[in-house]
Amino acid sequence: MNMIPASSTGWSRIKILAFVHPSSSTKLVWRLLIVATLMTLVLGCTIFRPEKEDVFSRGDKYLESLEYNLAINEYTKVIELDPTDPEAYAARGDAYSGLREHQRAVEDYNNAIQLDPDFARAYNNRGFSYATLGKYQRSIQDLDVAIRLEPNYVEAYYNRGNAYKNLLEFGRSIQNLNIVIRLNPNFAQAYNNRGVSYNNLGEYHLAILDFDTALQLAPENPVAYYNRAHAHNNLGEIQLAIQDSQKACSLDPQYC
Repeated sequence: MNMIPASSTGWSRIKILAFVHPSSSTKLVWRLLIVATLMTLVLGCTIFRPEKEDVFSRGDKYLESLEYNLAINEYTKVIELDPTDPEAYAARGDAYSGLREHQRAVEDYNNAIQLDPDFARAYNNRGFSYATLGKYQRSIQDLDVAIRLEPNYVEAYYNRGNAYKNLLEFGRSIQNLNIVIRLNPNFAQAYNNRGVSYNNLGEYHLAILDFDTALQLAPENPVAYYNRAHAHNNLGEIQLAIQDSQKACSLDPQYC
């Protein structure tokens, strides 16, 4: 009778099947779980989380249509998605500025500049907010930086000219507005503001020439009529002053 050979221990020799080591099995399971989790996160972000660019674009549209609170909501979402984006802080600052909440605007511009120290627009807009808050010297410091970063920055020269005008430094205001007009000859408000500085320096004829140009570029501007009336009055041209005053009043009752 054929017998299964016995081992020296008396046990039959049986071939043991190899099993996967428990630690290897666990690693495989964990790898599969990690891959599945990552895929879920990626798909979840793609499907459920709004794309940053789309949210930013909505904010820009609200800002352009002067719907500042809605713009702030969108820019805040962008900041939550990416707290390191200086453009998002600057854009939200612009929306706060539109609401005349200039201190909150300054805080956002601070964040934008901290993230990007060479962000010229943030310096310009913070300078504008500082000027609106009556901090003209601080405004000029920011506008100096904006111009250093972008030497042909028209709005920065314009804002700096206005800051100097508010400090009654009319000569320096004119210097800045000269640059504005050279860079953008169709900037009506720059002519108006330069005319104001000329008027304050007693250069009434030069002031009237600037107000004339401002009105050629923007014929329905009550401010330019109002200012030209003062220049005519200073020259003793009373009838012309009355005509301009009446025109300013007809365009905007606050100038009556």
